[in-house]
Amino acid sequence: MQVTAFHAWSHSIDIASRDSATFETFPGIPPELDRGPSDFDLRHVFRLAATYELPKLNRGKLAKTLFHRWAFDAIYSAQSGSPVDVIYFRSPAFNLLTIQARPDLISGIPLYVDDPTVGGGRRINRAAFSIPATDRPGSLGRNVFLSSPVSQLDFVVRRNFNLSEKVRLTFRTEFFNLFNHPNFARPSSSLGTLDFGTLITNTNFGRPVNMFARGFGGSQTSGLNPLYQIGGPRSIQFSLRLEH
Repeated sequence: MQVTAFHAWSHSIDIASRDSATFETFPGIPPELDRGPSDFDLRHVFRLAATYELPKLNRGKLAKTLFHRWAFDAIYSAQSGSPVDVIYFRSPAFNLLTIQARPDLISGIPLYVDDPTVGGGRRINRAAFSIPATDRPGSLGRNVFLSSPVSQLDFVVRRNFNLSEKVRLTFRTEFFNLFNHPNFARPSSSLGTLDFGTLITNTNFGRPVNMFARGFGGSQTSGLNPLYQIGGPRSIQFSLRLEH
């Protein structure tokens, strides 16, 4: 039996995690107001890999046929949640420019509320924020919140069949997310759009709208196939490989 494990702790801080922007922010803001955890900041990452081969049996032909050359592999992955930046959008007069801003934080209000109807069992509390009455940055810091943590166990059952001295057949059954543990992507972080003094609310605010596998690194969209990403529903794959 072989076991390998590692744990990584890290903390990335910056004032911007992108080299381009889709929306404009308030002009003239000191960079230190945006200083906070990077969008890709992951505090804890843990991985464990194990492999085990059944010992050779000398208890008769039937026992050798049934149990010889079976092996098992397991990979356990776990990581903390990624940062969530709560924002809203302001549309100035004539909608010439859309400004992305953060709201004010209301003290004494819980930041999260339990909600069994939401993935992960809790959501960000909309009541903890207020929209500034004037065009100014809010008091809420950047990337203050965290999405749900991620954990998953993958398991493999395999066996080799020696058909001849030079030919071998390998059978594998692979279970991705063996226990079908639900993992969710970042929750929707936009409160909505302030248009002529009226906030058009985002009904999905504070709750995840996708599984983690459907967004690379926990984002909401990705060009990668979710079947091959951590954080999807349980899937099972069978394969046969002939080696000569």
